[in-house]
Amino acid sequence: MTTEEVSERYKPIDALIDSIPEETLTGENGVEYASPGFSLKVRLMLVIHHCKNMKLRSIDFPAPFSKSELSELVKSPYTKAKLEQAKDLQDKYRQLDEESLQKGGRVA
Repeated sequence: MTTEEVSERYKPIDALIDSIPEETLTGENGVEYASPGFSLKVRLMLVIHHCKNMKLRSIDFPAPFSKSELSELVKSPYTKAKLEQAKDLQDKYRQLDEESLQKGGRVA
């Protein structure tokens, strides 16, 4: 699969993830922090990044979530449980991506 084909295939997923607002919160000290929604968005973007890498190398891997699961994840409120789920998925798919790279294949 080419980069363009992979990008096209993941376009609906990217659109759902992009629907999460990129809000920040300002602390008492004036420092801006990522909101829970923004943190969730970044983690999900990284999961999809690793999936795209593996797809480009023609690696078989399990889908990180179904369409309905992703729809629920991107819906507000952005709870601690959703953040933990996204973190676990990010860790799992980073590891799968790294393992597939060690076995050889084209780097995305």
